[in-house]
Amino acid sequence: MAESSSARKKNVELSRNKPDGKEKSSSSAAPSGSLKTVLNQSDWKDMLLMILGSIGSLADGSAMALMMLIVSSLMNSYGDASFTLQDVNKIANFITNTTLFVTAQLAALYLSWRLAIVAIPALSMLVVAGFVYAKLLGDVGNKIQAAYEVAGGIVEQAVSSIRTVYSYVGEERTVKAYKISLEPTLKHGIKQGLMKGMAIGTIGVTFAVWALQGWYGSTLVMHKKAKGGDVFTAGVCIVYGGL
Repeated sequence: MAESSSARKKNVELSRNKPDGKEKSSSSAAPSGSLKTVLNQSDWKDMLLMILGSIGSLADGSAMALMMLIVSSLMNSYGDASFTLQDVNKIANFITNTTLFVTAQLAALYLSWRLAIVAIPALSMLVVAGFVYAKLLGDVGNKIQAAYEVAGGIVEQAVSSIRTVYSYVGEERTVKAYKISLEPTLKHGIKQGLMKGMAIGTIGVTFAVWALQGWYGSTLVMHKKAKGGDVFTAGVCIVYGGL
């Protein structure tokens, strides 16, 4: 009897100490919060913060693209401004050089009109030659640029359709067409080099003008028709204005 009662007490204690399966499962399973649950439990402050956070995320994601658009517009504006400044500088340089030529020759006429009448016609050869060579060099440069554009077009077509060229064995024909398109550049390049040499060679006229001014100016000084300082400054004005 005593043994059966003690065994019964042990069974009761074990049953009391044993955790309930339902309670264990309910306590171990954490409630999962979905987006709907989060929204249902949110007040107006939480909703406002979530909206602001979403807007910030969208702005952060599109910031790089917007920045590149701004940078491109800035670069284009700088490029347009640089071209405008170059055009304005051309006009300013033309006005400056023209004014320098006119005022220098007028100063030479004022200082020694006899010397100016003799030296200015000789200096005009340098001015006319400069204009002619500048025009010819510009025309030759345009022709060379056009030839390079034709050669570039051949290369672009060959590269863009390289499979077709390779399949039809057109490598040699493409190379030959490229060589032919570059032949005008060689001829025009030789002409351009000769014109540049002639343009540089015409600067030698300056030394001839100086020699003429030195001889005629000394003659004027010897015959008391001009002063040495006036002759020298008039010669400088003539040559410097012509250059």
